[in-house]
Parts: sequence; C-alpha cells; structure tokens
Amino acid sequence: DVCSSDLVLGVFGFVGEQIKCQIAKEVKEAKVFAIIADETQDIAKHEQVTIVLRYVNEKLEVHESFVGFYRVKRTDGKTLANELKNVLISMDLNIKNLRAQCYDGASNMRGPYKGVAAIIMQEALMAMYIHCNAHILNLCIVSCCTRVFSIRNTFFVLQSLYNFIEKSTKRHAIFENIHQTHPT
Repeated sequence: DVCSSDLVLGVFGFVGEQIKCQIAKEVKEAKVFAIIADETQDIAKHEQVTIVLRYVNEKLEVHESFVGFYRVKRTDGKTLANELKNVLISMDLNIKNLRAQCYDGASNMRGPYKGVAAIIMQEALMAMYIHCNAHILNLCIVSCCTRVFSIRNTFFVLQSLYNFIEKSTKRHAIFENIHQTHPT
C-alpha cells in the first residue's frame, strides 16, 4: 500500500530529523567539532557521501555521530565540499567551529587546491586535514597481504569461491538454505 509506505517513510524521516537535531544540540554544546566523510557508491551505483561528526562533551567523552548518507551528482572536491557545508548549515552548525576534517587520501579530498580539505579551509582556517587512520590501516593490510604468498592465495581462493556462489542464483539459493538450516 502506497499510503502506508509513505507513512513509514514519513515516520522514519521525522525520527531521523529528531536525531540530527539532538546531534546538532550536542555539537553546539561542545562548541568545536570535527567532520569525517567518505564517498562511495550505493548498491544502485549512485554516488554518495557519508558524514560523521566528532565532538567531545563536558565529561570529555568523545562522540562520533553518524549524520547521514547524502547523494551527490559528482565526487569532485567542490561538489563534496558544498555538500558538507550544506549539511552543516542544515544543522545550524557554524563552519568556523570546525577544527578537523578527516578524509581518505584521494586527491578530490585532500588536494591542495581543489580538494575538499582546501576548499573547507578557505572558510574554516582552523579545520586541519587529517588522513583517515582506517584508510591508512586498510592500505597497509592490503599491501602486506599481497606480499605474503599464503595469505594472497587464501584471499584468491575465497574470492573465487564467492564468485562461484554468487554468479548462480541456484548455487546462491543452496548456500542460503544451508546457512538458514545450520546457522553456526
């Protein structure tokens, strides 16, 4: 039923907005904050940016609050920087209170002239760029795994097995049935 699905979406939208308002309130109380963002494609191949705000409360507890997924038409620095600024504006957060920006090392994010970090720093001079440690760790693990013969071969076998199962709806159904009947 279209009406009930609209109602459900409306309720989720309302709840999501209330959560964002609470996050904005907490960030304002903290006075300064950091932004963490990463771009990716969703399952429908639409470009999107994920935004997280990081701040510290009065008890010096660190909070990382997921703000949302935002669809973007392009992933160039200007488009992404504008999206980040629009999200901050929509949450009534002052970009001048931004103290750190954390992104991956892609040129569209960290580029010294047209990257998101450089564009944001034009308005928020104290918003230092920090390369995301999770991305650094991922790069290190991938590099190590490709150099160790047994690990590289294990991942090759796992990827081949995954492809074998997922390329056939019949094989996928068989493995799904096995998983449902023997969940361990």
